[in-house]
Amino acid sequence: MEECEEVDKTLGDGTAICKNLFLCNRQETDFYLLLIPGDKNFKTKYLSSQIGSSRLSFAKAEYMEKYLDITPGSVSIMGLMNDEEKKDAKKEHTSRFREIVEIIKKNEYDLLILDEIIATINNGFIELEEVLNFLKNKPDTLEVVMTGRDPKEELIEIANYVTEMKCIKHPFREGIPSRIGIEL
Repeated sequence: MEECEEVDKTLGDGTAICKNLFLCNRQETDFYLLLIPGDKNFKTKYLSSQIGSSRLSFAKAEYMEKYLDITPGSVSIMGLMNDEEKKDAKKEHTSRFREIVEIIKKNEYDLLILDEIIATINNGFIELEEVLNFLKNKPDTLEVVMTGRDPKEELIEIANYVTEMKCIKHPFREGIPSRIGIEL
């Protein structure tokens, strides 16, 4: 958490780092991934009563590896998907991307927006090489907008524009939760 606090200080723009805690019940039959603000203390008794579990504790490393396919210290929301689900998700994302490529080949479009494709690439659901191949061979008249954080260097090199956005104002900072269809 000390490293995360240092990142918070460096960003200095109200960004909050979250703690990701992998928990289980006493019987080690139910598992939970809890995301809380980094500056908040976690009290097991409060969460236990909210979810109806008599006692929670941190899950063993072997369960993290079994269910999340990650090791302690590297818990992320993407770890909720197991290997089989990841394979299915990759197959689906790749199939959809290929459908888009075929549609672009058959029709004349001026603009293609691939929202959050950077995260899709970074999480291994679409191969970077496949996207790069599309970008190198797309029609000259087609503008492609790709969104997402932390683009690979190869994408930055091939891009005409690269923009990093900074949040100035957001409803979340005023206590308004995320809304389906807007932030989710």
